[in-house]
Amino acid sequence: MWYISTRGMTPRVDFEGALFSGYAPDGGLFMPEELPQLCRETLRQWSVLSYPSLVKELCALFICPELIPRDDLNDLIDRAFSRFRHREVVHLSRLKNGLNVLELWHGVTYAFKDLSLSCTAQFLQYFLEKRKKHVTVVVGTSGDTGSAAIESVQGAKNVDIIVLLPKGHCTKIQELQMTTVLKENVHVFGAGCIAQKMGLPIRLVVAVNRNDIIHRTVQRGDFSLSKAVKATLASAMDIQVPYNMERIFWLLSGSDSQVTRALMEQFERTQSVSLPKDLHSKVSHHPHTMEKGKAAATRSDMGLEKLFERRGHLLSLYMASFIE
Repeated sequence: MWYISTRGMTPRVDFEGALFSGYAPDGGLFMPEELPQLCRETLRQWSVLSYPSLVKELCALFICPELIPRDDLNDLIDRAFSRFRHREVVHLSRLKNGLNVLELWHGVTYAFKDLSLSCTAQFLQYFLEKRKKHVTVVVGTSGDTGSAAIESVQGAKNVDIIVLLPKGHCTKIQELQMTTVLKENVHVFGAGCIAQKMGLPIRLVVAVNRNDIIHRTVQRGDFSLSKAVKATLASAMDIQVPYNMERIFWLLSGSDSQVTRALMEQFERTQSVSLPKDLHSKVSHHPHTMEKGKAAATRSDMGLEKLFERRGHLLSLYMASFIE
């Protein structure tokens, strides 16, 4: 499996190269050169797997055994999920009126980022120990990423982590998670579309709070910054630049690096882009892409009690942004 930049100006790399690069040297994001296709029989077999077993099967599609042998890969993933509080790692709650909610908050920091970053940290440490190297990871966070990143590498001898957080814009709990009980290697300063392309029969829904750049992109093709970030109680969603949109543009443009590079370079220069009509049509109307749904400005601030009464489940502020 090889990985290429969304902007097409960087030589392809293997999984280890993509893992340690972060952004590609040309400013783009790495994507698989070819996406594995999943047939109905594979999906049927996978439907009975536990979450850790499913992660092992998926990772094996994207990490060649020459880099991480399958037995080692299985051990790394088991280690990654060993600190989760629920035996299933993620738990599917079946609520009233036919609503199912997949609980992604059973990790150490109660954030869904624990799921991915716990695995990422294991992969980093695996290669660093093998190569006898050390790295310093720099993280900028609006809340949940910083806490999960810290917990994933706390105490690792091959990794130092520096976390930059916006003073006064994280929740108090998140700030305390990032600034207390730190190890010596921790320093703190105040993929849905891909699954569809691989054959998973799912429908994606866009849900935002008052910081609505993704909604405006899907609705009107307006990928531009607002004048300022609007503070909400769902602070981890208070962002201006959703970097993964670059991957979506690349996927839906038919892996066209030239189109993607032109869009993103214009955005970096002017902070505003109007999507070409053909690309916007795919983003907004593609049958396997997204539904548009801008959350009411006050829903995540005021609607939790009503949602609890209606659904019988205490939802997070983020889930409350799009569940009626």
